[in-house]
Amino acid sequence: YSYPQNYEVPYKLSEIRKDIIKMPKGILISDVQTLDKETLATFQKYNIAALAPIKSSKGTVGFLVFGAKTSGYIYSKQDADMIDTLSSSLAISLDNSLAVQEIKNFNINLQDRIHQATQDLEKANDELKTLDKAKDEFISMASHQLRTPLTSIKGYISLILDGDMGNVPTKQKKMLQEAFSSSQRMVYLISDLLNVSRLKTG
Repeated sequence: YSYPQNYEVPYKLSEIRKDIIKMPKGILISDVQTLDKETLATFQKYNIAALAPIKSSKGTVGFLVFGAKTSGYIYSKQDADMIDTLSSSLAISLDNSLAVQEIKNFNINLQDRIHQATQDLEKANDELKTLDKAKDEFISMASHQLRTPLTSIKGYISLILDGDMGNVPTKQKKMLQEAFSSSQRMVYLISDLLNVSRLKTG
């Protein structure tokens, strides 16, 4: 196909009539009966012999523009069919390319979100480790602090029960034995807590 040396591609869609953009197929300059004067003038201005809109899923995204044939003959029906096939194929290629790009953008966005979620989880995990360490330290400290006074309480109750502080009436002795048993259970519990904290620290 031949083009004059001063040929300009009509990039401005505003110069191409709205009814052409809406047409389902391409048009040929030879089909003068389908063209109004303004459209025909635009075609002649740019030496357009055939034009086909490229209609993707986003609408008309461009045009396939052809100049006059080098043979001098007008475009035939077979030429028009070929031009329509080319524009349809190009539109499919553009849609596929856009779909691939959308998938790539989705993957990038998904990776960013996964990365952010991973960072948030790592931060939350670090905070939980800090809290867990503080809990272990508290249990260890509390256990040590409780064991000393409990040992004293248990020791004094034992002395009273053994009669080292004088004769103890039966009724009071029974209550002191309950207190001694309870303090003994507390000593065992504190020992268990200390053992747990020792296990966690190795």
